Amino acid sequence: MKERLLPYVSEEVSEVLSKEFIETPGDQYTRKIFERLQSENPKIVHFVLEASMGSSDPMRVLHIGLLVYRLIESQAQADEMKREFQDVFQ
Repeated sequence: MKERLLPYVSEEVSEVLSKEFIETPGDQYTRKIFERLQSENPKIVHFVLEASMGSSDPMRVLHIGLLVYRLIESQAQADEMKREFQDVFQ
């Protein structure tokens, strides 16, 4: 079986991020992701901005793009912590 390049996002990670997003006022949650990505991964920001410009609802597309990135990033971090935890107890 071929190894995945991107992690499979679990229900737990999805629920945590959904809760964080809902509990953060206004667009502060995605604004923080946007600002961080401008320095860490500017090509992602550029791509999402470009994609949003052709939409009838560019802010929605921008938010969705940033949230999908954050879901994948969070799952990768959770998977890494799980591997490190397993290594400690083996």
